[in-house]
Amino acid sequence: MKKKINSMLLIIIFLFINFSSVYAGEEKKSYLKISENNVTVYEALDIAKKHILQVMKTPSDNSMWKGNVEIVEKKILFDNEYEISGYYFKICTTEGKDAGYIIIDADKSKYPIKEYSDRGIPFLEKAVEEVKNDVGLEQNKVNEESTKLFLLGDVEYIAEINTDENEKMLYDISDSNLNRIDELPNIDDKKNTFSPFWQNYFTTDSNPVDGDGIIYNPYDGESGYYDNNYCLISGGDLSYFITDDFYGNDNCAPTAATNLCYYYAVTHGYWELELDSWDGTYNEFYKVMDTNEYGPGTYDSCIAYGYDVVFGVAGIRCDTNMHYGTDEGQKLVNDLNNDRPCHLIMHNHRTYGDHSVLAIGYVDFTYDSIYNDPSSTYIRIADGWSSTADRYVWGSCYGTWNYVSVIVY
Repeated sequence: MKKKINSMLLIIIFLFINFSSVYAGEEKKSYLKISENNVTVYEALDIAKKHILQVMKTPSDNSMWKGNVEIVEKKILFDNEYEISGYYFKICTTEGKDAGYIIIDADKSKYPIKEYSDRGIPFLEKAVEEVKNDVGLEQNKVNEESTKLFLLGDVEYIAEINTDENEKMLYDISDSNLNRIDELPNIDDKKNTFSPFWQNYFTTDSNPVDGDGIIYNPYDGESGYYDNNYCLISGGDLSYFITDDFYGNDNCAPTAATNLCYYYAVTHGYWELELDSWDGTYNEFYKVMDTNEYGPGTYDSCIAYGYDVVFGVAGIRCDTNMHYGTDEGQKLVNDLNNDRPCHLIMHNHRTYGDHSVLAIGYVDFTYDSIYNDPSSTYIRIADGWSSTADRYVWGSCYGTWNYVSVIVY
């Protein structure tokens, strides 16, 4: 079975963007003032997800953020001018168990994470339910849509409960006393200088230590990403042939093709691809691909034909396709996700030059954006230089890539 870790590290995020209708009492307030310090709901969600991922890396013993979790509810928090002061996100496990909450400040002059808990029922939810069950509310029907939460100052929380009889009640829910109050307190909202902390959350960086070289750990060159996926084709961690195992120079293409056949023999039982010996398989590829026939190496256009011939000799049906360009490695992902190694051809790579390799997996990093999802992709390869297939090449490196896909039946 394919080893694929979808990291959200295994997070599934479901966002229900149901904004509560804003207060529209006798004195209508402007509650969406725009300034350079405003935090949008999209930015707040992004920070919440990144914070969850950070906690998941080193969870406490009692943390529920160890496996799949999801954001299942969002609420806007207001200040005493009915302007947005923060965002509340409720978190559950994918089994539906309460798994805490996170509150993000809406002012970039404040610290981004107001508070959070990685377990249990959110305190705001419990407090509001207790208020609704208060004796004074039993005779009235609560208007759920107009219920509001306020975040005043640093840690002052107020619940505004409205009934269908147009009665408005305010409760201080900052602690367990749940005191009813007559009006919103006027709390001096001090500004701070926490902008660098916001910058850390918003900064993304895809800059491999040696993006044009041989890469062993793609994670060393990436930071600030929203998600990453890891894939290694089933049984792909083999000891592969290198070019020196066979005769000839500039023989990377038939070597990579022999490695693809070797993979299918070992992992799927297609031993017919070993034509008397693996030297025999290599020799057939070398011949039908016209390697070194018209100059050093192998023309890209001859490689897919070589697979058709060798698989035909072995009596195994396959479909081969030559693909020009890889969209910085992204086009290989579908084949690799389907447990199909690919014959990758690099041109003008600053380390490999013009070189054929066998692609057997990838690591893909996604950088979250409202409008697009830019990614950074690394392809794991059996490069024909080392028998251990633990090296990666970066999809955005210098040069161009083509590849041959081989579907075996």
